Amino acid sequence: MNTVIKAFEQLCVTAGLKVAVSRVPDGAGWSGTPGQSTFVRYGSIHPLSGRTDGSTCTPDRDVSKRIQVTIVGPTPHATLAYSQQFIDALCGKRITTPTRVTLQPIYLDQDGELDRDDTVKPSVFMVPHIFGVDTTPINQP
Repeated sequence: MNTVIKAFEQLCVTAGLKVAVSRVPDGAGWSGTPGQSTFVRYGSIHPLSGRTDGSTCTPDRDVSKRIQVTIVGPTPHATLAYSQQFIDALCGKRITTPTRVTLQPIYLDQDGELDRDDTVKPSVFMVPHIFGVDTTPINQP
């Protein structure tokens, strides 16, 4: 997994948020029978395309990553409240990696729309948010 995505995930975890890359985090979702048990809200991180000033395989290039975080909850209110916790936890914080310098994540999608997933019973609610992270390699002597 890309070091920037790992660092982005760690920033969320450090803030006490339940999150995993491209999956439901362990211990999240319904804790028992759906609709009759507690639902643990969560976020799922999905790396998106980005731009680079060269090959992404070249470690000495600047890279701009776009990262989607889809927040999932049992009710509209719970989902929107957890969404705000993610925004607060990520904006204004710097991601750190051993090999790259990063700028603070930028909230790109200012109006993540609340959606309802009726393919599961009971339905759950989701809000996607897109963040941007610009990185450059650490100059090593």
